[in-house]
Amino acid sequence: MDHFGRSVEVHGNLVLVGTPDDDTQAENAGQVDLFDTEGILVRSFANPNPRIGDRFGRIVSFDDNKVLIGASNVEVNGVAGVGRAYLFDLTSGSLLQTFDDPLPTAGGHFGWGAAIDGNNVLVTAYQNDSAGDNVGQAYLFDAVSGDLRQTFRDPTPTDSDEFGHFAALDGNYVIVGAPTDDSHGMNVGQAHLFDVATGILLHTFNNPSPDEEDRFGHSVWVDGENVLIGAWGANENRGIAYLYNSQGDLLQTFHDPTPTDADMFSRELVIDGDLVLIGDMRDDTFGVDVGRAHLFDATTGRLLQSFDTPTATGNGHFGRSVALDGNAVVIGAHHDNTLGPEVGQVHIFTISIPGDFNGDSHLTITDLELLTEHVLSGEHVDDFDLNDDALVDAQDREFWLHDLKNTFFGDADLNGEFNSGDLVAVFQTGKYETGSDATWAEGDSNGDGTFSSSDLVLAFQDGGYEQGPRAAVSA
Repeated sequence: MDHFGRSVEVHGNLVLVGTPDDDTQAENAGQVDLFDTEGILVRSFANPNPRIGDRFGRIVSFDDNKVLIGASNVEVNGVAGVGRAYLFDLTSGSLLQTFDDPLPTAGGHFGWGAAIDGNNVLVTAYQNDSAGDNVGQAYLFDAVSGDLRQTFRDPTPTDSDEFGHFAALDGNYVIVGAPTDDSHGMNVGQAHLFDVATGILLHTFNNPSPDEEDRFGHSVWVDGENVLIGAWGANENRGIAYLYNSQGDLLQTFHDPTPTDADMFSRELVIDGDLVLIGDMRDDTFGVDVGRAHLFDATTGRLLQSFDTPTATGNGHFGRSVALDGNAVVIGAHHDNTLGPEVGQVHIFTISIPGDFNGDSHLTITDLELLTEHVLSGEHVDDFDLNDDALVDAQDREFWLHDLKNTFFGDADLNGEFNSGDLVAVFQTGKYETGSDATWAEGDSNGDGTFSSSDLVLAFQDGGYEQGPRAAVSA
């Protein structure tokens, strides 16, 4: 029962995998391994002070050349379950820093949550008792000096909030989940956004559809101005995830696309740019608790791709850990039984999105222009026949815009709506009725290679002008 893949992270062509119950050094002392995206082992990180039950590798994170590893069950000074975190050099594997809980309590589990961004190191102790029984705490450290920079406290403390059950860090923001906060009902949950530099609370996110045991905030992520929060207990444990901006405006609600009983959809999640990856660890589509994971468009909310384990085993929990970077998707199944009882496996996928012709994992003007070129050439290439009618024609362009990108003709910047800003942009190009070559961004809506009145007719006939996002209009 190693539980290989209990935690995963990916950056570029490197994948970090935690095995918190590895017995190599001592029973459940843990280990962490670094692979490339071809599956080749680069190096292993061993527990610097191995003891039984340390669970080194329960959480992993890395950025630039630094690897952060939590060991949430370490005994410190004879006190059980205090926890510890370690910072390593990625290239050499040498230990750089050891982080201890500044306010240690028995069973606080410092190192349960951990994240690194540049020289900022975030570590949580989700059952720390300093502010009350199992209320929890989070800390920001300097990666170079090891000094404590900030202490983040639960703004609405109630016993057993588990503030810090999950936390994430990016740029100016720290997001900390408190999934068993009772402010709005038993274990409804909350999440809190803080300023990295000052430690000031910026916003508290409340469950938009509160119900007991929703556990809103069990999983959280921040990327730029986007905040993603999971509530795996919602909808009778089927789970829901919510996407906000940093001001607290709800942007998207993600539901399990293949719901089965008690899927725990959103127990793990991540956002990278305009892509959202959500684990569905107890999905029963291919067997009891085999699990799945789903990739969504953050802008439109549309499901882009679902991932399934190639080695399905009952109770494998594929989707218990997820990671995303560029077009690389990493998914852990820490209870997979292929190599033995709950040994675990990790699978690396490449994103394949219909309509993404240049392979950058995004639907952009470049993709639309590539499709237009094939329509004009008359050449049939299966990849460009999006509606499967054995033709590559104007209907495929319409399918790309309406069904894949979920926008209107006339949306020159492909931001999801057709408005006066698009008209200003295309007329400023100076190509209207000149007969010169024009692209989509220069007013060529119908794909004939020029910008003329026929493009405007098509755009206005599509019915989207000043109607807002097509996703809302067509809902």
